[in-house]
Amino acid sequence: MELHLLRVECDGLRALVRVNGVDVFTERVGAARQRDAKVDAWLGAGANRLEVFLAPRLDGESAAMEPSPGASFSVKVLRTDFSATEPLAVDVIGYAWDRVASPLDGVGPFAVFAGGFVPSFTRGPWLWESADARPFTAEDTPDILGALDTLHAAMAARDVATLQTLLRTKHDEVGRAVGVTRERIEHEMTEYLREVMAPEDWSVPRPDPQTLVVNSWAGGRLLGVTDAFGRPPLVGQSKAGTFALPLVLSRTDGVWFVAR
Repeated sequence: MELHLLRVECDGLRALVRVNGVDVFTERVGAARQRDAKVDAWLGAGANRLEVFLAPRLDGESAAMEPSPGASFSVKVLRTDFSATEPLAVDVIGYAWDRVASPLDGVGPFAVFAGGFVPSFTRGPWLWESADARPFTAEDTPDILGALDTLHAAMAARDVATLQTLLRTKHDEVGRAVGVTRERIEHEMTEYLREVMAPEDWSVPRPDPQTLVVNSWAGGRLLGVTDAFGRPPLVGQSKAGTFALPLVLSRTDGVWFVAR
């Protein structure tokens, strides 16, 4: 099955990569990283957009440090099919940082690249594409906290069935994006959750509203919710394992749902 893969190599720079206004890669401190991520769930029919923002590392006083000689960054979107007899990897769009063209003088971040591309195929349409496009405001906070509370309650109560219902749109669309049925995703998730929730020490800390971060993506159609360090806002843990729930919310006709 063909998929679109985002391939990032980053060393010595802080970085943010967006696809259609959605944060799909973030490096906050400038560590050396390589990452491949499937991005079909963020692609739409017709014109799509890739954006790159870079910045130098910061010192202990939050001042910009000059990029080292070995600092580097590159990103590309690939059309891939590694299951084929002849593995496929075709470049769709890409960018490599040039320190002369983009010197990164200052704290940043700096917009260093923006380019459009048209995929040869997509798995959508996605419900979030037709969602309400409205910037996040303080008036949305009670709704977001309410959604978190509902998910937290299901996780804390070991209520897998309710959790699966709340995540149905996410599992349906993410599964379609990568060629897996929602039923298979739910089955595998249920099996894992039964294992990690079984011990008596299973616990799910309630998110602290004061440390939550809400990022408005895709023109306000999506809201990515994290803790202060960019981590999933809901994490359950026991001696049997950990279950972290990344959270991207969307709304249609004022009704909120878990999009990703």
